[in-house]
Amino acid sequence: MMTKLKNHFLRFLLSHTSVYLKDQKLALSEEEKLELFKQIVRSIKQVLPTNHVKEESL
Repeated sequence: MMTKLKNHFLRFLLSHTSVYLKDQKLALSEEEKLELFKQIVRSIKQVLPTNHVKEESL
């Protein structure tokens, strides 16, 4: 039930989200938006641990 609700919310969010690149709106499908957001989250997950390690060493 929770997974179904999450998927429904994610589809709702993607259908109401616009992606801009240098002030130009990109015409992306929901699947393309989802893939883009996944890439962003992966990048953030990679950067956060390295920043935490840098801060500890200071």
